[in-house]
Amino acid sequence: MNYKNFSARRSPIDCVNARLVRNAEYSKTGLPLFECSSSIPTELISFKNAAQSKDAHEWVHFFENDARLELIWESPERWVDRLGRFRGIISPDFSVCRDDPLYVQGWNTYRNRVLAYHFSEHGFEVIPNIRLGAPNSYFFCLDGIEPHKPVCVSTLGVLASHEDRKSFQEGFAEMIKRLSPSSIIVYGQMPTDIFGQYQAAGIPFTHFDTDACKARKWRDA
Repeated sequence: MNYKNFSARRSPIDCVNARLVRNAEYSKTGLPLFECSSSIPTELISFKNAAQSKDAHEWVHFFENDARLELIWESPERWVDRLGRFRGIISPDFSVCRDDPLYVQGWNTYRNRVLAYHFSEHGFEVIPNIRLGAPNSYFFCLDGIEPHKPVCVSTLGVLASHEDRKSFQEGFAEMIKRLSPSSIIVYGQMPTDIFGQYQAAGIPFTHFDTDACKARKWRDA
């Protein structure tokens, strides 16, 4: 659905950040489309640690508590200059949980895409973070992402139980089926029973440890 949106609210209070997508084109489910990068990160840094970093080669990720991400949602324009010195970003990660109401899953997916579009429009390279909820969320969670491009997934906090693991595994398979990504960036664990078959099939993977895992390795060194 490639139409222009000129209906952004003109109210002094724009709680839904409609101004950010004033000139956007939309997917069939109404998500703003953004240009997906073809680059592969060599270094990642969390949003919470970005202010202390001087390394412009890093990519910023947002695999953090949603409360921290509200800082970006509440004042998205202020972060353009603050994050613009980095190589690029992994698109934001407001939670999409399989046991949340479907409208909550949809709202957070929309917020993730609005911010991805916002940063892309300001010249950022953006790699889409694929965050799936229940199977009935796939139609919007996978909508509007360019196929045959790099994507990112995180296993942080989604492999705790058998049901969580099964849900992630099913969603991951569906993502590969629909998007045929050229490469997959993984933030967090990469258990062989989930990723092994795709590695054996020749799909390129780039793995990054979580901050907690890096801290443990540093302590044990």
